[in-house]
Amino acid sequence: MSAASKEVKILKPTAADQKLKVRALEAWDRARLELVQWRPFLGSLAMHLQLIPVADDRCPTAATDGRRVFFNAQYMLDRSEEDAIFILAHEVLHCALMHFSRQRGKMEEHKMWNYAIDHEVNAALCLDGMTVPEGAVIYPQYMDKSAEQVFELIKTKVLKMQGELLDDHDLDVESSCDKTEVKIDPDFTPMRSDSVWREWASKVMTASNHAQSRGESSASLQKVLGKLDPSKVDWETILRRWTTPFMGGSRTWLPPNRRYVHQGLYLPSRRGHRIDMVVVIDTSGSVWEHGVIAFLKEFQAIISAFGEFEITILQVDTEVRHVQSFDTARPFDVERFHIEGGGCNLFSPAFDWVKEKRSNDIRGMVYLTDGYLFTGDPNPPPVNPPPYPVLWALTENGRKPVEWGDHLTLEHKSKP
Repeated sequence: MSAASKEVKILKPTAADQKLKVRALEAWDRARLELVQWRPFLGSLAMHLQLIPVADDRCPTAATDGRRVFFNAQYMLDRSEEDAIFILAHEVLHCALMHFSRQRGKMEEHKMWNYAIDHEVNAALCLDGMTVPEGAVIYPQYMDKSAEQVFELIKTKVLKMQGELLDDHDLDVESSCDKTEVKIDPDFTPMRSDSVWREWASKVMTASNHAQSRGESSASLQKVLGKLDPSKVDWETILRRWTTPFMGGSRTWLPPNRRYVHQGLYLPSRRGHRIDMVVVIDTSGSVWEHGVIAFLKEFQAIISAFGEFEITILQVDTEVRHVQSFDTARPFDVERFHIEGGGCNLFSPAFDWVKEKRSNDIRGMVYLTDGYLFTGDPNPPPVNPPPYPVLWALTENGRKPVEWGDHLTLEHKSKP
């Protein structure tokens, strides 16, 4: 009998489970108050998260959707008070560092990313003087490395995925259907949307001001602020942060998953959203020596991690030289991408093409260029911004050609 067709017995939390939930919530409320007194920065951020105890096989440890923290009551009661405080701080830093909007690569790479972000959080808390629970993920020789750097080390097999993940990052609960009995708690209702993470930057700054007014000098605070400071954030992270809002919150979890409705089993399901963007590549001779392939690989990783998409790539120098469209059926492959052009650089052709061919119906444009204007351009970029967001991806030492739009700078990096 297939997993989809086998009968699954649904169990509800018992009266004993409900008592455990009450005790666990009281314990974690005490842990949060302790965190407020001991670590004002982390504690004030923790006050933004609703604590929800559950007795549910789909949540064996803890999980956050950015507004709530769900935690398995028995799991938390089995931990020491010190561990309970650490796990709460751990959830807070996942939100503050916006790990779920920074997440890397394809779906099958999520496990590697989960280990990388757990290391980044645990390392920050360890440097802050907190005791990491025994067996939790941490790579002591890489305490100063970012999640992105650790991810690459894991992906290239320099590091192994080892240690205990203290929480469930993906909220992917369908694996519970391998059981013949599944306990389902109606209080476990995660709903993760990428739009949630955009609220955390302001929360972090408010918490920072509160903590500093109390004289707190925190390693974890400095690590988080460093991640939010545009002058210190790597361009890959900026690209992901900028791109994610135009993907329609594609990491949204909504019940039910229809595959299991006939069994009476209501599980959260993914809902994909269509990405519709234009990427403009300045193919003038001055650009291609500046890490453009690295940019395209990063963009490929972003779009491949989501559902339906349509990406139109324009290659432009003095005119639009080449147009290619990619979608779910025709995925973008940077290894097979060919460059055309090589003349002087004009900006107007790309915007004119979008206005004529797409009627301004795109959700955003990424313009890869060094930003230098050709003095002979009779039609420079629009003085006013177009009716869609624009991100200028500037090569190293490039400059933003206009006052409007966001920008990032592609910088060459040494390997971690």
